[in-house]
Amino acid sequence: MKKYLSILIAAAMLVPVVSVPISASAAEIETQSVTAQVESIDSSSSSSVEVDSKAMKELRNGLHNHESNITVTAEIGSLEQDYMQSYSETMLKKALEHTGNPVEGDYVAYQMSKWTYKYSAVGRNGVYKMTINYSLTYLTTKAQEKELDKKVDTILDSLNLDGKTDYEKTCAIYGYVTSHVAYDSTAVGGNESSKLSYSAYGALCKGKAVCQGYSNALYRLLLTEGIDCRIISGKGLQKEHAWNIAKIDNRYYCMDSTWDSQRKTYEFFLCSENDFKDHTASAEFKTKQFLSNYPISLNSLEVDNELVNVSSIGIVGDVDLDRKVTSADSLEILRISVGIEEIDENTRKLADVNGDGIVDSSDALDILRFSVGLSSSNSVGNYYR
Repeated sequence: MKKYLSILIAAAMLVPVVSVPISASAAEIETQSVTAQVESIDSSSSSSVEVDSKAMKELRNGLHNHESNITVTAEIGSLEQDYMQSYSETMLKKALEHTGNPVEGDYVAYQMSKWTYKYSAVGRNGVYKMTINYSLTYLTTKAQEKELDKKVDTILDSLNLDGKTDYEKTCAIYGYVTSHVAYDSTAVGGNESSKLSYSAYGALCKGKAVCQGYSNALYRLLLTEGIDCRIISGKGLQKEHAWNIAKIDNRYYCMDSTWDSQRKTYEFFLCSENDFKDHTASAEFKTKQFLSNYPISLNSLEVDNELVNVSSIGIVGDVDLDRKVTSADSLEILRISVGIEEIDENTRKLADVNGDGIVDSSDALDILRFSVGLSSSNSVGNYYR
């Protein structure tokens, strides 16, 4: 994977410190103003800095709301440059920690393409008030995130997961992602025009992604269904890559929806670490603390292909049954509507995308709009049950 953003390698650039007294008669009052530009944070390093929990929650809420500028304040005990830098970075790291909320934690970390911050502090006698302003650039817009919210609900509703076990839910969700998302080879290299392919939005709303988009989509869907999940980054076949672990019956299993994409049988699903070939996790995912929190099963789960392989389940709009909804399906419907071709009852259900009981040009138009990303239909592209 050529990641659009990296959260693993520290890279901070600081301008010189400027110290300015407020007034000649108030020598005890000190100020410090430093601007730092940061595009990544060393998430493998540990920090002994204790941050203000209220400020951290404010930052997390701002990230959750997709805010591009977030300002927080906190009391600190030092004006040293290294301390304030560490404090600012630790605050962001803690705001991006996994919480189990599907739109926090890993989801936000992998939805951002850039972040910078600047900070200043003022006070006396070792007690200072620090103000930190974070500027963030996301892969998606607020409008796209709202569209994704609706898409997630539509997908999960279409999978009919009520009353299912975590294993059954995981199989269905994995099957959806691997059958509905195609790998976007044009996005490798992180070009701006294809940045959406690095996001869950690109995977679920556009049907195209690289491993970052696949893994974030799976994270979002599984956590929404209450199944704990993490995104793991590292190397796959010696190249940058990302995949997931998910919890079933108190153990975590490895899964790589990118490598299993568009396959009828799966090689990288619900695997133990030993069976998860050609994957090497980064150091932060090998620590005693991480492995204690997320114990990987020593044995792979036997997969029921009938649950995870959705090739036998129809996709609304896929009239030619090639597992894709394209303009070719629109043409097929037009041929059906004028009597040139006959179809069986099951295929007719897939062709009647607007649900009015008639297969005609309006269905063809809905599919054509879907194929170019303009459809507002909630049924096209979903499983038919």
